Amino acid sequence: MKKNPINESGKKGEDTFENFLIKYNIPYIRSKSGKSQIDFILFPNGKKEERVYIDIKNQHTSGGRDLAVAGCVWKYQKKYGFTECYMVEGTYDFDEDVRELANTFAKTHFVKFEEMKNIILNKKVDERTFF
Repeated sequence: MKKNPINESGKKGEDTFENFLIKYNIPYIRSKSGKSQIDFILFPNGKKEERVYIDIKNQHTSGGRDLAVAGCVWKYQKKYGFTECYMVEGTYDFDEDVRELANTFAKTHFVKFEEMKNIILNKKVDERTFF
């Protein structure tokens, strides 16, 4: 059976992001693939009430499932009850329609990998404290 290159790109993005979190000793949970869960939940200062929800999309081209990204925000928001989340894009920028729809469910930040790293590292106060 032939592998889907989009799924492979997403998995690579998740692995790259996880390696970043490990490198900087940032506490997180990574969901198991195929479980309809957000990819990462970060725990600033170890406090559950300050969770950061991050999903890695890592798309490099548009596709027929672009609007499904907003559906993911809807599904994850219902499951986790967050009011804000991050979608980490690949080189492809999701359309305004996708962004607008996602934001109807929760404040959704569409960022690139380097932006997400900077957001996290800029909030890292010292080697022991995240956020």
